[in-house]
Amino acid sequence: LGGTNAPYQELFALSVVYTAAVHPPRRLVPYLFALIIAASAPVVYASLGSREVALVITQLGIWIALGAVAVLFVSVVRVQQLGLAAGERAARTQARVDPLTGLGNRRAFDETLGRAIAGARRADRPFAIVIGDLAGFKSVNDRFGHIEGDRCLRQVADALRETVRGPDACFRWGGDEFALVLPATDRTSADRVAARVSAAVESGVALPSGEPLRVRCGSAQFEEGMDPQTLVNAADAALIAAKGGGPGAGAAASGAADR
Repeated sequence: LGGTNAPYQELFALSVVYTAAVHPPRRLVPYLFALIIAASAPVVYASLGSREVALVITQLGIWIALGAVAVLFVSVVRVQQLGLAAGERAARTQARVDPLTGLGNRRAFDETLGRAIAGARRADRPFAIVIGDLAGFKSVNDRFGHIEGDRCLRQVADALRETVRGPDACFRWGGDEFALVLPATDRTSADRVAARVSAAVESGVALPSGEPLRVRCGSAQFEEGMDPQTLVNAADAALIAAKGGGPGAGAAASGAADR
């Protein structure tokens, strides 16, 4: 290792900076311990004077300080990277959440539906979707204002969350349209879920006038050969049929449950 006059003595600084920047502290501490022993070896075998000993100690202090600066710099960079990654994850999550209701939005629905179809094909198990819209909701904002309309939408979202099972996913599909993705569910069970949702909304959400808010639902079961759009079209056709079941949304909901 050569002592204070060796040409390679200053290379210790490069080793310290590299090790401090690349390796975690649990590796840096034993490395610095070995460095101190190696750099101090000339004090033992070369019988250095006090001036040379002071120079070795000074060099060790400088190297350790450089290592501390490298650790601090890398730690700050890592914290910033983690913050950016967390912000990116939060942004991705927010991009898939409806800000008014807290349910997943249309993008989240499309992604979940794609994963559900892929899972159903791999596992050969049924799953179904339910699409519903609020009967006569387009006139609510005109009659009672947007604040009351927003309140109703939030209460509908709460009713959906309280009605469906844990694995089921709820989405605000459009303005007054909601959708459910129901894994391991056939068409008959999906119709029962639609009936429960209709009953929960009717009993739990009321307009300022005291009238109950009603939801009409249509369901469809995934079958081999369907793509996401075909499945949505099937549920949408069932919803249109439910709307034509009678003047009241309750008749439409019971019609969906009877199919």
